[in-house]
Amino acid sequence: MQYPLISEYLAAIRDAHDNLDKLSHLMPVLDKYGEPYRSSGAFAVVFKMKDEQTGKCYALKCFTEEQEGRAEAYRQIAEEFEFVDSSYITSVKYQEKELFVDSNCENEEFPVLLMDWIEGETMETYVAANYTDTLDLLALFEKPDTAKLVREVAIALMGGHYVSIPCAGGGSVSSETGWDGRRKDEEDENFRLRCWLHAARTVKNSRKVQTKRKSYGL
Repeated sequence: MQYPLISEYLAAIRDAHDNLDKLSHLMPVLDKYGEPYRSSGAFAVVFKMKDEQTGKCYALKCFTEEQEGRAEAYRQIAEEFEFVDSSYITSVKYQEKELFVDSNCENEEFPVLLMDWIEGETMETYVAANYTDTLDLLALFEKPDTAKLVREVAIALMGGHYVSIPCAGGGSVSSETGWDGRRKDEEDENFRLRCWLHAARTVKNSRKVQTKRKSYGL
């Protein structure tokens, strides 16, 4: 199945009341430029929507690429979540043929995924707040052996695998410790950066590396 371009989704969301079906009560939240607030990843673009009556915000995920088995997987996830009562899990609703989009695709109506909008700290904010720690971790790359190990651990994390690293004083440290994996709707760039930071911390803890900070022009 062919999907619309982000620009075509953007045009449809601007007139969400007319183009959405069961979710026509949702209106796009606008950014400082007056455009629908959005974030895009490898396979989708997510718009921030608001129910004007309740004031509640939602994340409306629109797909830009085909993924085999996606529709059935989301249906099963949504069904299971109906029976889960937890503050750590948000609601998920997969809606077929929900959004009308004027595009060059053969179809005119496309599926969307509706989720609760969760406000959280961005990766840029985290790095800024942990500036000193970041400089300590950057110092690891001054040593070829630790730099190579950090890279191996980071690549493993990106692929969903864990690495056990021998400690200098015996035993080992697993890269699984303190790692929560890829977060829901996390952009590729943020995910990769978290993998590198976690890998550096893991290597530092395992080798008890004493880092000496230099003045990095960040």
